[in-house]
Amino acid sequence: MALQSLDLDLDRLWFDDIWSAIDRLAPEPNLLVLGGRRSRQSMVALSWDEGSWSEFLNEKPGAPPRRRGDRWTTGHLAVVAYDEAPAGNRPASRVFRIKRSLLIDHIARRAVIHQEEDWARCQHQLDWTSQAAASCSSLNQLPHWESTWTDAMYLAAVRDVLEDIRRGRYYQLNLLRYWSTAEPISRHQWLAQLSHMGGPFSAYIDVPGLQLVSFSPERFFRLTHDAAGVVIETEPIKGTRPVVADPDEDRRQQEELMASTKDAAELNMIVDLLRNDLFRVCQPASVKVLDSGSLHSFANVHHRIARIQGRLCPDLSMEALLQALCPGGSITGAPKREVMLAIREKEARPRQLFMGNIVYKDAWTGCLDSSILIRTAVHQDHWEFAAGSGLVIHSDPAAELEEILTKARVMPGEFV
Repeated sequence: MALQSLDLDLDRLWFDDIWSAIDRLAPEPNLLVLGGRRSRQSMVALSWDEGSWSEFLNEKPGAPPRRRGDRWTTGHLAVVAYDEAPAGNRPASRVFRIKRSLLIDHIARRAVIHQEEDWARCQHQLDWTSQAAASCSSLNQLPHWESTWTDAMYLAAVRDVLEDIRRGRYYQLNLLRYWSTAEPISRHQWLAQLSHMGGPFSAYIDVPGLQLVSFSPERFFRLTHDAAGVVIETEPIKGTRPVVADPDEDRRQQEELMASTKDAAELNMIVDLLRNDLFRVCQPASVKVLDSGSLHSFANVHHRIARIQGRLCPDLSMEALLQALCPGGSITGAPKREVMLAIREKEARPRQLFMGNIVYKDAWTGCLDSSILIRTAVHQDHWEFAAGSGLVIHSDPAAELEEILTKARVMPGEFV
C-alpha cells in the first residue's frame, strides 16, 4: 500500500490559528483533530474508520519507519481510558484508522495532505478542500458548571488524603474534582475556547459515540528512532501557578513556583515513579533524567515539567507498553498501585476517559506521541469536566482548592 502526499497552497488556512480555520472550512460535524496553535504541528483526519482495539494492542510501537519526513502522515489514533470500566455496554477506549489527513506545520507554515491509496473506501470523509465554509453558529450563553462536591466536601477529601499520607499509606495522590453542565456547548464555542486556551496537546474529537475536547499541555510519552534503535521520553507536569496580567506579579508567580520545595518534592516523586515505569520497558542502564523540572508557561498557568528518557526494549507490543506505563504517574501518585486503589475510594467513581490518554502512532514514519487527558471535557448525556492536583504531606487544602480552580478556567463558562 502506497502513501501519497500533496503540498497545498491554502490562502484561507490560518497557520497561526488552526481552530478558526477548522471552524470556517470544515463542513462536516464529525472531526478528529490533534494539536493546535501552540503545537508544532496539527493534524485533521480527512478520512477514517473505526479501528480494531485488539489489532492496535498487537502492533509493534518500535517498528522501523517505512518513510522519513513528516512526523504525522496516516495511522492510528487511540483514545485510551484511565481504567477499562465500561461506558454503557462498550469499552471507553476507542481507536481510529486515519487513512487521509491534513497536516499543518506551524513552524514551516506548510500544509500537506497525506493519503493511503484505499482512503476512498473509508466510512467517514471530510472534504477540507471544498470552499463551502461551515456556518459559524452564534455563541451560546456561557455554560454554568456545577460541581459534584461543594468546596467544603473537597477540602474534607483533601484532609482525608493528608491523613492517609501521615499514616504512611502513600506519599502522593492526585485527587480529582468533577463538574458537569446540562447546557449545550456548540462546536464554534469549543473551537473558539481552544484557540484561546488550548495547550500543545489539544484535541477535538466529535465522532459517533464520542465527544471529547482536550486542552492538555502534557505529553505522556513519545517514541523516536535513531541509528541505535528507539528512544522513549516522558514529560510529567507538577507544580502550578496562575498566569496573571501584571508582568511583575506574573514574574513573582514564576519565581515562587521554581523556589517551592513542596512543588519540587511533588515532581521528584513522580520522576522517580516514571523512572521505575520506564525500567520495565527499557534496556538496562538506559533510563536517565534529562530535566528534573524546568519552567513552562501556558495560556493560564505556569508549570514545572521534567523529562525522563530511556532506550526501548525491542519487539514490545503496544499492549505491553501501555500496561507498563498506564495510567500516567503524574495523575495517579506514589506508590502507584496503592494510590490507584485509594483514588477509586476517594472519588467513588471510575475515571474512564478522564486522565486517560490520546495515543497517535504513525503508520509510515514510525513516530508515536501521546498526551494525558488533563484539562479535558467529555460528553455522554451531558458535558463533564475534571480538574485535580497532586497532594503531598506539605499540601495546604486551601491552596490545592485554588490550584484546581485555576486549572478549571480553561473551560468556557463559570464554575459553581
